[in-house]
Amino acid sequence: MKYFGFVKEHENNSPSVSIKELVKESSSPQIEKEMILSYLKKGNQCVPLMGCVEDANDPRNEDDEFVDDSFIAYRGVLTDGEWFWPEYVINYIEKYPTFIIDQEFVKHVKKNEGRMPKLTKNELESLEKQFYTEIWNDNQ
Repeated sequence: MKYFGFVKEHENNSPSVSIKELVKESSSPQIEKEMILSYLKKGNQCVPLMGCVEDANDPRNEDDEFVDDSFIAYRGVLTDGEWFWPEYVINYIEKYPTFIIDQEFVKHVKKNEGRMPKLTKNELESLEKQFYTEIWNDNQ
């Protein structure tokens, strides 16, 4: 499996990247942004998690108080059967035009012509187990 959009400030696992590396003011906006967003939003819910995340790029993120205007998204992981991504990455891409999108993921979306594969319940259960085995359990 491949992973895209996991933010280190929200997840403490190996595919995560710091928000400062993903949102760079010197970067140019992603040309394929709308195509990528459309694809991400069609993802199959794979790992339902409870809770929500605040904007890791917001300076108030370091305090322990939840600030409504800093809310990014609810937690959860989506998949297309080959890639996993957190639901919150959609909101980061929408909020930050210079959010860095993994070019390997962009190629994958283009190859699929933006079509999201439909996965069966059994496939999703298997993918959820794989996610927990590879990511979650390794970091507990």
